[in-house]
Amino acid sequence: MRIRHLSGAVATLMVAPALTVLPVAQPSATPKPTPVPTSERRVDLLDAAAPQAGDADTTGAADLKLARDQMRGTRSAGSGTTGTPSAAAASQPVVLEASAPQNVPGPVAVAGVTFTDAPAAGTVVQYRTRATGAGWQAWEAIDSDSVSRLVDRTGDGSTVDAEGGSDPIVLAGAAQVQVRVLAPKGSKPAAARLSIIDPGTAAQDSTVGTAAPGTAHAAAARPTIYTRAQWGADESLRKNSPTYTAVRGVIVHHTAGTNNYTSAQVPAILRGIYAFHTKDRGWDDIGYNMLVDKFGRIWEGRFGGLAFGVQGAHASGWNKETMGISYMGDTNRAAATSAGVGAIQRAIAWKAGVHGFDPDASTDIYGRWRPVIQGHRDVGTTSCPGTSLYALLPSIRRASAQLAGTYGGSGATPMTMPTAGLKASDVLLRGRTNVLLKTSPVGSTGMSYSTQISSRDWRPYDKVVSAGDFDGDGFGDVLARHAASGGLYLFPGNSQAQLGAPTRVGTGWQGMRQLSAGVDLTGDRRPDIVAVDAAGVLWVYPSTGRGTFGPRISSGRGWSGLRSVVSLGDWDGNGVGDVLGVLPDGRAYVYPFNGKGAWRGGRTLLATNFRVFTTLVGTPGTRAVFGVTSTGSGYMIRRYGTTTVRSARVAPSFAGLSVYAG
Repeated sequence: MRIRHLSGAVATLMVAPALTVLPVAQPSATPKPTPVPTSERRVDLLDAAAPQAGDADTTGAADLKLARDQMRGTRSAGSGTTGTPSAAAASQPVVLEASAPQNVPGPVAVAGVTFTDAPAAGTVVQYRTRATGAGWQAWEAIDSDSVSRLVDRTGDGSTVDAEGGSDPIVLAGAAQVQVRVLAPKGSKPAAARLSIIDPGTAAQDSTVGTAAPGTAHAAAARPTIYTRAQWGADESLRKNSPTYTAVRGVIVHHTAGTNNYTSAQVPAILRGIYAFHTKDRGWDDIGYNMLVDKFGRIWEGRFGGLAFGVQGAHASGWNKETMGISYMGDTNRAAATSAGVGAIQRAIAWKAGVHGFDPDASTDIYGRWRPVIQGHRDVGTTSCPGTSLYALLPSIRRASAQLAGTYGGSGATPMTMPTAGLKASDVLLRGRTNVLLKTSPVGSTGMSYSTQISSRDWRPYDKVVSAGDFDGDGFGDVLARHAASGGLYLFPGNSQAQLGAPTRVGTGWQGMRQLSAGVDLTGDRRPDIVAVDAAGVLWVYPSTGRGTFGPRISSGRGWSGLRSVVSLGDWDGNGVGDVLGVLPDGRAYVYPFNGKGAWRGGRTLLATNFRVFTTLVGTPGTRAVFGVTSTGSGYMIRRYGTTTVRSARVAPSFAGLSVYAG
């Protein structure tokens, strides 16, 4: 069974008599696109001493310093990259290959280098341009991948037969371009090839994007984002279907190349980058999820729907769980414009509201605790996103968080975050063969593919919850109640989200009417258990972090009047989790907890129509719950502001599957 965004619906649930579901805007490529064809010329690089290459094999002191800095993964001092220079950087760089000077096909074009053979360690690419009637400009660096032909396309470990090579080089106002490849002395050439792409022209190029792109105070709404159809993407260049992921962080890039482009040239630049990524590098699509130009306009990059967690190809090894946004320009040579930086902030703030992350926080991505917003150089050997833009990242984090506050922001994740395997936000369900499956929230609008995590027969267990890292080994676990005996069992998880043999951690649990887990209610960053007994007392069982729990804490009686009680993330921003309670008439309230395991009084009404959900599952860490109706329709119900939620239907149907309530 696969569960992912095939269709959807969205609604704002406030104080309303019934669940009203309005059609969601489909992915932005839904309008019939008007593709603009691109063309390109490919030339093989020559031996650097070939007469056609001119003086490309000549290197002055500045050129050698540039090459060594590239080999270190930095362009200049203060770039944010530190450490001992590599052996390659300490070697004498020599020019191995160079192109003959090549004519640029028009006022704007995109060029790039690919490697036919695996390049030697420390291989770097440089380029230079000249205008009509002028001399050559100085050699400039362009980042490149020193990888073999089998490369990780998405960051999830899968490989495809793709070309190693450089980033695209955006050319505007140049009559000719020349490239060369340098490597440590004694290295073998990589049979490099230069591609020069003519992105074509279209009548709409000069008119698209003329609407005001929006300003910071308008961040509560989705900012203006110009679509692939509007910039003339040829969808026949795309390969395969989009891959979806959670979005928990942002990697900021720059495209490098020229800063001297006009607003009317931006669609052509996008087409050129797209063609180079797909036709020359062999990628499925353009690598970035969004691009921002110097005029403050935001453009859709990778196909699949901007509101969704589309997995890009922008930072090898970091594409899962991050969005890639690229400033169009070289911020090593010129500062990013205030309009462009403002657009980056608006885009990040909107995505933070959709996916529930805090731009000015740190988070666990791949088991590494890192800032939510990072520069490309923080996760790869590159100078990207350029010196000036990289220096602005602290202010971008703060400003994006302030804008995201329009949505209610997102506080610290109040639970332990396993480095691999199950997450407390995973939804557990019993398949048709009675094995245990899990599926994970993807953004605010879908679920990931379901995955089998245990082949045992789960029919004897009537309460099964994702517990987070309950035993402290770094991997997510499952707690399950045996219906006949009332025993509570811990099923330890491993790095592959597979469950081991169970250990009984409690008896007498048959009297519990409600059971939920995976969120920290006691302020110790360990996931606790929430249970309501037959007398209506809500108990918190604090985890010890060793697979057991300490003395339970009472939050008083009267909880039996709630038909659903589930653990939430940090809804009110005080650093610990909260609880969602639903009355029989469908009114849903958030009950805030005090960080000591007890309800601190008061409650916030979120909706009056939760009676349509027969099953509710808390997804701690996502500021959301997952609901299933009596007909098997599944909904992600996410915080929107502090007093409302939004519901987004996920597909396909859950009919016939046993989804465990929280």
